[in-house]
Amino acid sequence: MKVTKILAVAAVLAMSAAAFVSCASSSAAPDWYSNKDAAYPESKYISGLGSGSSVDAAKANAMAELSRYLQSSIQSTLTTEFVDIKTGDSSMLTERVQEENFITSSLSMSGLKYTDPYKKGSEYFVVAYIDRGSAWKQVDEKLKVAQSGFYSFMDKADGESPLRQYYWYKKAQDVSADYLGQLLIANFINSTMERQTYGEDHKLISSLPSLMADCIARSTLYLDLKNDSGNVITNELNAVFKKIGFTVSRQKSAAAYVVNAVVDLNEETQGDMFIAYPSLELTIDYDNDTFYAYSAKISDKTVAYNHDRLVRDALKKLVAVIDSELADDFNAKVSD
Repeated sequence: MKVTKILAVAAVLAMSAAAFVSCASSSAAPDWYSNKDAAYPESKYISGLGSGSSVDAAKANAMAELSRYLQSSIQSTLTTEFVDIKTGDSSMLTERVQEENFITSSLSMSGLKYTDPYKKGSEYFVVAYIDRGSAWKQVDEKLKVAQSGFYSFMDKADGESPLRQYYWYKKAQDVSADYLGQLLIANFINSTMERQTYGEDHKLISSLPSLMADCIARSTLYLDLKNDSGNVITNELNAVFKKIGFTVSRQKSAAAYVVNAVVDLNEETQGDMFIAYPSLELTIDYDNDTFYAYSAKISDKTVAYNHDRLVRDALKKLVAVIDSELADDFNAKVSD
């Protein structure tokens, strides 16, 4: 009797072990393996499927696939949903979004999850996913920081003189590419929430180029230039400031700003030779406040045996330097 019971128990254990081995060796593939988008629908999740020779490799590849999906989707959003956005340098936003780590660093993925790995043959498969609700909370927090930085410059423009406004608008424009990059990600995650919450900022960023142009248009200049000869430097300064976008008035009373400038030939003589190292000192002033300062000096000496020839040749060199430097110098300094 005891022998019979022992044999019966052994038979049950043997059957159970066989069944366990059978289940382990022929486990069914998870739903996401054959149809990831059905298991993690795009309306609720952002996901990527990866595979590798190890679980860690599969996870890394899943994360890389998710990042590539984000990159291409946000590039598409840039050319469709954000086609109305204009900045001073529209390529700046495109380049920012294309940076390798921009999207994954912007979306920290603290809510990122992985499925249990599925092994088929020697290959492991994993899905990396994050639900859009969690992703929106992450991005919204970063957006509020970026928005605060953007408005810190916009608010400083209120009540300022035209060129001071231009300065602060330019500062706001400089940070707008990062802000728009965050908005792009937010729009992809939840376009309705992004437009409802931040839609007005789209319009404001888009209006910056026209706001800056208006500041320049209201910043009429009057040139007060000393020691010019034949209006050579006067004509050059007029041309450069008009190229930047300024209106130059012949009447001081009609101008908002005064350009105070002094030309100095820094002359020397050596025997019969006249030598000059021409220079220009220039400021743009508003109510005794200097908004901008520029100086140029030619280090190479100009030599002539005739003084009129010396003046002509020296000023010609000074014109070339002003023409190549002044506009870029102005734009650079108002961005500092």
